[in-house]
Amino acid sequence: MHVRFNNAAVAIDSATPDSATLTPPHKQPRPRALPAPSSVRTQTLWASPALSLRSGKFFGVRLRGDSTEVAVLRPGADQLQWVLAESVLTEYQVSVWLRTSRFSP
Repeated sequence: MHVRFNNAAVAIDSATPDSATLTPPHKQPRPRALPAPSSVRTQTLWASPALSLRSGKFFGVRLRGDSTEVAVLRPGADQLQWVLAESVLTEYQVSVWLRTSRFSP
């Protein structure tokens, strides 16, 4: 079975509630990439120059608790997004970034 929206059709199974309760994909709220707990200590370093890859430009690194995040400006985006480093960069890309950029607070 499919539910039809203005810009798309979405396949649903019989276990899904009726189509009247479904929200079109373009009207659903965007999930936050990472929640911002106020009690977690962070340390941020900004890169000069930024690392340019197909997935975007990487401008900074921050340690937040036990996780390492990078600031990325994706193609077509108008603001930086902090994402987990291991989800977007390989070890080789990190080593290239460390050799070609300087990092400062």
